Amino acid sequence: MGLTALSRRVAKKQDRGKLDAVNGVDLLHGFFGWVTNLDPIRDDDKGSYVRVADVVPAGRSVLVTVEAGRFGEPGNTWEVYTHSLSHTRTSNEATVQRSRLLFILPVASTVGIFAVESVAGSAGGAALVDKFKAACLSRWDKDYWPLDRIYEKEDWFALSELKQLTAVYHRWSRDIGDGSQPRRVVGRLERHLYPVEGEASLPKRLWDEIRRGDMTASSIIGSEIDDGGDDPDAVLAQVSSHGRTKQIELGNHRTPTVREVLSDAGDPPPADHEFVERCRLIADEHYQGMTGKALPVDTVSGDWDDDALNSTWE
Repeated sequence: MGLTALSRRVAKKQDRGKLDAVNGVDLLHGFFGWVTNLDPIRDDDKGSYVRVADVVPAGRSVLVTVEAGRFGEPGNTWEVYTHSLSHTRTSNEATVQRSRLLFILPVASTVGIFAVESVAGSAGGAALVDKFKAACLSRWDKDYWPLDRIYEKEDWFALSELKQLTAVYHRWSRDIGDGSQPRRVVGRLERHLYPVEGEASLPKRLWDEIRRGDMTASSIIGSEIDDGGDDPDAVLAQVSSHGRTKQIELGNHRTPTVREVLSDAGDPPPADHEFVERCRLIADEHYQGMTGKALPVDTVSGDWDDDALNSTWE
């Protein structure tokens, strides 16, 4: 799951307009009316198909269940245990994955947050976010509607713990030689550095020295393996902060975008209420960084009145 922020810049002004009062329209209610009546999106150029399966409003949020997938190429669907053909797919049929999108917009806020779930590499909610931005531009064409990825806070790396270092040799050879003969590549080689038994992470001073550039990757994990004499092609660091773990390549990283693993491969995705609550907790952390305010307690709970439920997008 990743986070994206939507805001509105009023034409010829530098300030951001409040999103619950855009020329008399509460954008959260407007989004509900828009997505509820949205026709399936078929993109013939990209071969993508997106449809809305369910929309649930609560508090200052709207939860959308999306079905999205590819079409345009015929194919077969096989039952992997009986090895029998269960279905033949034509070029006009899409194999879809179900995922979710949560839109959070507090009262009087200048920022709305989209939490987009990706399942098996498919994130149909992202297409809806882009489509909704286009709808806002079309309706209020004199305003600007920035749509920005949300990144981890600046202190993410400073507060993170180093869990593992990996040196990667993509084309490793044991040949030493004098350079007169081509070296024989054995294969891809990786060397790992883990915390000692009983410790959850590598020493903090090691991570601090790496970030400052006071210690090279070669000196940390070894520049020579079996007298090969080569520095690794890449050194990967697995770091953890605020309950989230990421892998970065040393010397080739920026502050990462917010990405939350909701379930491991093979495990069922979290139920809707679990998904909503985890989105709220993570969104709250970054919303405070953007606005200086916490998300209200009732952000994802509370019934809508009839006027809100009958909102339309004209």
